[in-house]
Amino acid sequence: MKLLQLSFRFEYRETMENILDGYQLTDYICYPMIEGKDSDGKLQGSKVHPGNMTVIQAQVSEEQIDSLLDELKEFKQAKPSHEHLQALLIPLERRLS
Repeated sequence: MKLLQLSFRFEYRETMENILDGYQLTDYICYPMIEGKDSDGKLQGSKVHPGNMTVIQAQVSEEQIDSLLDELKEFKQAKPSHEHLQALLIPLERRLS
């Protein structure tokens, strides 16, 4: 089991949720409309720094990781506006079920 952390431009939240739903990852945490910084600079939801980020964290089984990352990579490479997607896999040492 790994913790998947996705960070992306807020307008792709529904798309990311649909991808997770396709892997039956319906139990996740979403931090919508947060400030961040990416290759284009700061995103603070203001006129000076327009836009926001969203972060989703989900537990992913070892069996799902490769195909899920492949699908996320396809999304990231599909358009220049998708290039801000970041996906991190973090090992889980312990988990309270």
